[in-house]
Amino acid sequence: MNQGNNTKSYWEDRFREKGLIWGLEPSEGAVKAAEFLNGSTNKKRILDVGCGYGRDLAYFFSKDYEVTGVDFSEEAVNLGKELFPNIRFDVSNVIPLPYEDESFDAVYGYSSLHLLNQEGRQRFLQESRRVLADGGYVIQTVASTNDPDYGNGEETEENSFISKRGVIKHFYTLETLLKEFDKFKVLKTEEVKIHHTHDEPHDHFDYFVIAQKVASQR
Repeated sequence: MNQGNNTKSYWEDRFREKGLIWGLEPSEGAVKAAEFLNGSTNKKRILDVGCGYGRDLAYFFSKDYEVTGVDFSEEAVNLGKELFPNIRFDVSNVIPLPYEDESFDAVYGYSSLHLLNQEGRQRFLQESRRVLADGGYVIQTVASTNDPDYGNGEETEENSFISKRGVIKHFYTLETLLKEFDKFKVLKTEEVKIHHTHDEPHDHFDYFVIAQKVASQR
């Protein structure tokens, strides 16, 4: 992802200092995504955008998916390559995505889309649609306005706040989530409570969303 040099610097420093920030277990979003994709015929090519060091990529890989990860943090990607040498990692911003049209069956992201500003999120979803094969899926986990962090820090755009760490985070209502994915057929939305143990134990409230690229949505 890319919000600017300050955010990039923050993530490079964090991965350099903390390493395996979230451990090696897959995220809740990855488990839910794999459960869904297991019921889809021939949907095997997954792009993980904002993949970090690849804990979710490794999970998908263990389920026999063809996986590619992309992240703007060289520190994270280098760590991922050391941990998982059989998995493809790319260092790149996500706008534009550095892939050919219709290269993937799913564009996946865990707590990454909400790090972009409004224009960036719109352009990212356009890019996701471009690199998806017909019938492919965007599968994302994003912050909810019910999250305890909502409203903390300076508001940069509606429902977007910049933390003391210099990281911008957007928070969705169900209405704004559906509006943002209006170029896709939304198949599932679920608000979930997720427990984190990094830094100190805390909970987040997120939306898990699955949306499909269909010809009728323009």
